Amino acid sequence: MKVSMNPRDQIAKAAWTLMDSVKRSITENVEQMVRTGNLKIDKKAVPGLIYVLHAAVEAGMAGGRDEFFKKVDLALDKNVVENKRSKIRTLLGIKEK
Repeated sequence: MKVSMNPRDQIAKAAWTLMDSVKRSITENVEQMVRTGNLKIDKKAVPGLIYVLHAAVEAGMAGGRDEFFKKVDLALDKNVVENKRSKIRTLLGIKEK
């Protein structure tokens, strides 16, 4: 039986999936820059550089975890979303229906 995730968990999973994509992109870009000579670094040091960059991405995600979930909870709060839409409409001079 498949258990569906709640919206909060779905957003968190999507964020972690995106982080993995960012890490893959970092790896590809660093390797390409070394190959083309745009990044002048000893080829033996490339794995270490990639490791440090991946660790920085992961630390940023982990360090911002609490703030991330606060924003997710706010985004999922329909009253907050409607309130922001209302403020945007007011700023743009759009009359409420």
